[in-house]
Amino acid sequence: MSFKVDMNAATLELLAADRREHTVEAFTPNDFYGHATVLKKYCGLPNDHVIQGVLPHGPCISSKIWEVEKNHPFKARFLLSETQRNVYQAQSDRSLYVIGSPMCYAAKMLGNELDSLRRSAQGTLVFPAHSTHHITATFDHQGFIERLKQIAPKEHPVTVCLYWRDIQLGRHRDYLEAGFQCTTAGHMFDPGFVERMLKIILSHKSALTNRIGSSSLFAAAFGLPVRFTNLEVEHKADQEQFQREVAPHDLPLVEPFIKAGLSNETDSGKIQRQLGKEAIGADVILSPNELKDLFQTVEAIQQGKPQFTFPSLSIDTEIPELLETLKDHSVAYPKNQRGTLGFRGRALQFFDLNTFRNEAQRIFIENTYEFKCNTRTPVIIDCGTNLGLLPLYYAEKYPDARIVAFEADPIKAKLAQDNFDSAHLSNIKLINKAVWLNSGTVPFLCQTDIGEPTVLQVPAVSLNEFIGTQTIDLLRLNLAGAEFHVIKESTDVLKNVRHLVAEVHQIPRQAPHLAELLCALRALDFQCHLHEHRQDQGAQEGAVKGVTLFAWRQLNVETPVRTGGNEQPLQASSITHPLPTHSPLPNAVSGGNPTMASQPRKPILQPC
Repeated sequence: MSFKVDMNAATLELLAADRREHTVEAFTPNDFYGHATVLKKYCGLPNDHVIQGVLPHGPCISSKIWEVEKNHPFKARFLLSETQRNVYQAQSDRSLYVIGSPMCYAAKMLGNELDSLRRSAQGTLVFPAHSTHHITATFDHQGFIERLKQIAPKEHPVTVCLYWRDIQLGRHRDYLEAGFQCTTAGHMFDPGFVERMLKIILSHKSALTNRIGSSSLFAAAFGLPVRFTNLEVEHKADQEQFQREVAPHDLPLVEPFIKAGLSNETDSGKIQRQLGKEAIGADVILSPNELKDLFQTVEAIQQGKPQFTFPSLSIDTEIPELLETLKDHSVAYPKNQRGTLGFRGRALQFFDLNTFRNEAQRIFIENTYEFKCNTRTPVIIDCGTNLGLLPLYYAEKYPDARIVAFEADPIKAKLAQDNFDSAHLSNIKLINKAVWLNSGTVPFLCQTDIGEPTVLQVPAVSLNEFIGTQTIDLLRLNLAGAEFHVIKESTDVLKNVRHLVAEVHQIPRQAPHLAELLCALRALDFQCHLHEHRQDQGAQEGAVKGVTLFAWRQLNVETPVRTGGNEQPLQASSITHPLPTHSPLPNAVSGGNPTMASQPRKPILQPC
């Protein structure tokens, strides 16, 4: 039977009638409006599967979190948007996953049917401020009806969409008697609510309301300009505990959304649509496999399983194919959660899947850190090795290299050591210390097993003391901002470094300016190149989010290796390999073309 928006009194009252709540969900509000039913249908989980987390019942327009959603013992919260994540982060210690609104998933499943409704859409959809189980919305209904009568004929028909509780209160009769069409998405326990609401929205071309709420945000997100009128609404609760749940509309998106709805500007609908899409997470929708993987992973976490590994990732395949697979899964996999995957014939551990994928892409696919070396035994130091991927890359490329990897974070250092052990490599020495200006201890932001970072005092080592007079073929600094200070204070030992790579993810306010850093390196006869990393999507598309500094120099004299020191990993021997006439840029910078190696690109900033 085809969908029909216009409903008579009997149909409205049937859909709005009280019904028994029927759900398998352990947190029963998950299936309010059929949300859990929609998500399980979308990702192919059986309807009797229990989602091991909390689904908030709607988008956030307030900083208030319902106590039942905040305090449930489930560890996970599946949120609609980054806006909602920000609200929860300030008030909850639960694990937060942004997946978007169930209505967006329903839209994907309905597909062609919704396209047909869009093509025949007409008229104005009206959302009066609505009541709930325990809260009654009161306002001048007759004045509101008179306002609806003023809607221009070209914007007819006018359809009033009523919440089930207001139909139970008999308010639909006033609108029907005034000659308006009426409709409803049904009772909150009706599993067909979401799909019905979608069809109602997409059957119209514009919307009007007297209170911002979920319905107006959904309408805007799906392309309906939303106008506002008669905004004086009062909510009365039948019990004090529910009166406290009446939340103020205090999030930043509320004011511009309403302002656009009161404006006659031509771009007001566009502004509302963007705000609506942000509020319901329309741009973060997961694929069926991603959503299913996420639910199953969270279930494993909830049950206390020690290993959180996707079966589909526990495979050994070629690196390009593996990274393409990870691209599909990294959004759904929990942030800051350990896992294991097959990587070049061995089990490789990671802490954050998306971070691993990005780093592996730069190292193994783009060859960003490849450098020309004229010895079989290069000396390489990686400061801030994270999971140890770069030492693994160099150990494979130079089997006789002598490699030192520093990692201050105890958890990441343990994972890196496990990865080195899994690869059966004996030429990599891991040191669980921070690289800093002097030895001792230094405060450092470290990860924890629960995923929330914390500041710890960690051992530190001075780069000056560690390198001494040794010749270093490549020094990589990945120090989260400290590279500015370390380079500035390490000019003596940098005279013995042939290739320097510094990751500049963010520029600290108190750090020297990047231009000063380039000048200091130029003074040491380094040639420099800056490679920008740019945002690839979103509102800030094209914005620079960090740079990698490549610097290289020719050593004019050969320097013997200094011996001694508690942590010196390098054996007492002279590094006397012939010096190159020119040390080219990494292949990733020169585009991988050997003819470009002697003609490095012009730096982004001209050093003095």
